[in-house]
Amino acid sequence: MANIYSRVEFFYQENPEAEAIVPQEKVEQYFRRRAWHAASSHDMEMEWRLFSLLIEYIDQSGFYSFDSLAPVDYEMLLYRARERWHDFPLDDAGIERAFDALRDFYKIALPEAEEELFEILNVARKTCLAKKEELFPREGESLLVEDDLSEEDIAELNRRLDGLLRSVQIFYKDEKHLPDLARAIFRFCGPEMRPEDLDSPEKKEEFWHSFWDYFLFDYHMIDDDNTPLHAFFVQRQTEMDWVDRKVVQDLMRSRFTIFYVVSIGDESVLCRDLFTDEDMVLPLPDMPMADYDKVLLYGHMHARDTMLLNHICSVPATKKLRHRIKEEIQRQFDIYRWRSPQASFDEFFARNTAAVLHVIHLMTSLAQLRVVPMLRPRRKQSDALVLPQNFAAPQQRLERNALALGIGAEERGIIQRIYADFVRQSSLSLQVKKRGDTLAAAITVFLIVNSISLHEEDKLCRLFRTTPTLLVERLREMLTALDCILFDPRYLSEQGFINALFMELDTQKKE
Repeated sequence: MANIYSRVEFFYQENPEAEAIVPQEKVEQYFRRRAWHAASSHDMEMEWRLFSLLIEYIDQSGFYSFDSLAPVDYEMLLYRARERWHDFPLDDAGIERAFDALRDFYKIALPEAEEELFEILNVARKTCLAKKEELFPREGESLLVEDDLSEEDIAELNRRLDGLLRSVQIFYKDEKHLPDLARAIFRFCGPEMRPEDLDSPEKKEEFWHSFWDYFLFDYHMIDDDNTPLHAFFVQRQTEMDWVDRKVVQDLMRSRFTIFYVVSIGDESVLCRDLFTDEDMVLPLPDMPMADYDKVLLYGHMHARDTMLLNHICSVPATKKLRHRIKEEIQRQFDIYRWRSPQASFDEFFARNTAAVLHVIHLMTSLAQLRVVPMLRPRRKQSDALVLPQNFAAPQQRLERNALALGIGAEERGIIQRIYADFVRQSSLSLQVKKRGDTLAAAITVFLIVNSISLHEEDKLCRLFRTTPTLLVERLREMLTALDCILFDPRYLSEQGFINALFMELDTQKKE
């Protein structure tokens, strides 16, 4: 048993980000219970392999909770377990044991998990049992896992990737996805640019390449907070052949990276991550790179450190400018940590890619020394508050109506935090705290703090069955109680980050 505990300890030392996904204490609690029930060392070893791989998968895939996992993710989990450990059992009994272990682990690690999580787990169990032959790594998939790819392999991957990206773009041009597309375009462009204003076909083509790369990998859907690529995969994976499924699954493991070229050899390019200083050996580009030491690149890197075959952007940047860009993005990260103190850089990038891209664009195109404003809240962020059960109904109403207004999942979480902070600090009666005008005021505070225009004030009042007069009265009380400022870091969303950048730019122009 000491071996299992030491393995858990070593894993958490090597992967400090795992603590935010599942606390080490919960994992050890699970194995103490297993030991109490006289589980064998072999069984616990297999379970730890599964759990550690699950934590890695969630981290690499950019998920933010176990609730984001779909049945296909559990298929991939078992596939990777067999790929890494050839003795990992995938017969019927082995699959049943794996899902029993996951169920019991969730009950300990996620005591407040909703029933839907276990329903998805049951669906995944049945799916994996029905498709267990597909969970074994196949000879024909070598092009996806080998380091040395032939020209034919690369051409095949490019062909499949192009076809998949076309399918995804067609999928999201459906009318039901227009609100997400419009929201993503506005976020990607910022308040001062429109795609139709581009003056050449080449610029338009480059814009749409870059936009789709952002949309698929980094944008988060209004309804469920999934990235579009993951949402597409969940809905369409049964229509894909095995290789296409693997290509998309590998794409979903990529992470947004900003890097620069250190040197160019005869067969490869040595690059370095701007923030971690991690070195990456990449293939030679198709076109020669002139003045490579004065270029900054960004795009999506595979978790295995092989360059994805999708869109990589480059901008001119001297060593001094690279350093300034790094400082500005670091300032953004510091602001983000007012709201999420435990966040890593990867989590910040995953949540604020568009804001980071705007920093790069402004710094390289307008020769600005500083673009990120100095933001500090008047009060420190208080500990998260779980409201009593008798607030469940107003919180559900707040969630439902915010979604009806087209407000995204992360933003809805911030609004819930505003509401909870006000409930804790206000001396109003319980009845007033639960009333529609108070709930509507929480949404309005969020919009004001993030400088987001509300074009549907009538709809807001109608949804919460209140009046503009009551709303304004409650709004004043809430702004005072929370001591909010414009772009308050405690309640800042990605759109707020973007709006703050351009407001800072306008301020500097006026000066």
